[in-house]
Amino acid sequence: MSEAARLVRRRLKALAVAQEAVAAIEFEVGHVLLRLVGEGLSRNEAFELAGITRAHGRRYVHLAGAASPRLLDASSTDPAAAARATAQSGHLEPDGTHPGAAHEGKP
Repeated sequence: MSEAARLVRRRLKALAVAQEAVAAIEFEVGHVLLRLVGEGLSRNEAFELAGITRAHGRRYVHLAGAASPRLLDASSTDPAAAARATAQSGHLEPDGTHPGAAHEGKP
């Protein structure tokens, strides 16, 4: 049983890392979409140019727009830092956890 528990802990840590990477990429995509809108494109034009659906585009723009200035300063040179800052910003997922956090009862 202890081996199974160790396996679960390792997999949860790997999942947390993967979720953090996804959050960083989503933030970066949203940030770029906002830049395109800032350059004069409509949101729908930016979504179409990027080849994404409106629903996904709105999600990414929302994630980037909800970010604090501290996240914007993290920039796309270190998207993982942006994801970590998001997790530390107090934003919680609907289930009460931080974005990208492993669900094993530890912060």
